Amino acid sequence: MEYIPAAIIEPLISVKETDTLERARTLMELYNFSQLPVLKGNRPTGIVSWQSIGRALVRNRNAELKDCTDTAFVTVALTDDLLKVIPQINDAGYVLVKNNQKHVSGIVTSADLGDALAEIAGPFLLLEQLEEQLRMIFRSLREDKLISSDDVESCLASSNKPADRTAQNFTLGELITLLTHEKIWSLFTSTYDRGAIQTALKRAAELRNMLMHFRPLSDENRAAVAGLPGLVSILVNVNFAIQAGGGLGAEQVLTEH
Repeated sequence: MEYIPAAIIEPLISVKETDTLERARTLMELYNFSQLPVLKGNRPTGIVSWQSIGRALVRNRNAELKDCTDTAFVTVALTDDLLKVIPQINDAGYVLVKNNQKHVSGIVTSADLGDALAEIAGPFLLLEQLEEQLRMIFRSLREDKLISSDDVESCLASSNKPADRTAQNFTLGELITLLTHEKIWSLFTSTYDRGAIQTALKRAAELRNMLMHFRPLSDENRAAVAGLPGLVSILVNVNFAIQAGGGLGAEQVLTEH
C-alpha cells in the first residue's frame, strides 16, 4: 500500500466524532474528498461520505454527523500488498489504511488506484520495449553465428537451464548479464560504453520488479524511469546497426547518418 501516496498523508484530514456535519462537509469540499475518516483519538470509528450524507439528509433534514457516519468500513495495513487489496478498493470504493501503530495513515480510493496504475503504465510499456530489443539483439547474434551455446554457458555459468533455448526463454536478468558480458559486448557494439549501459539495464530490471510489486520507488528508481526512453532508443540504434550491416561493422551506418 505504501506505493500509493494517499496511503500516507501528513497531516491526515479527518473529523472527530464530536465535530459537526458542517465541518465535515466543509473539509470535503475544501480538499475535494469523497470520504473522510471519523476518528475517536487516533482510532477510526467510521466513514462519512457524500453518499452517507445524502442518505441521512433524505431521512432527516436535521441529521448530524453521527447520523451520516458509516460504521461498516474497510481497513487494511500500510504494509499490505496492493495487488491483494485492489478487489476491496473496487468493491467499497475506498479503504482506510492503518500504519504500524494501528493509527489511520490515509484513505485510498478507486481514483487513487487509477492514478497509480496510470503512473506505472508508461514505464511498463518502455520496459516491455527494452526487453524485446534485447531479445532481438540476442536472436540476431545467434542467427549470425556470433554467439554459441558455449558462450551462453560461459556467460551464465550459474544457470542450469539449456544454453540452446530460444530468446523468449531467457529472463530479462539473463539477457542483461549475457549481452553486457565483456566477451559478448564487443561482438555487436563499440559505439556505447558497456559499463554505463550495464548499470542502466540493471537499474531497469530492478525498477520492473519494484513496479510489479507496487513498492515505493527510491530516487534511484525514479532516475531509472526518467532514463528509460533514452535506454530504449540506444537499444533500437544498436538493433538498427546490426540489421543494416550485420554485426559490429554496421555501426558505421549510424555515424554516417
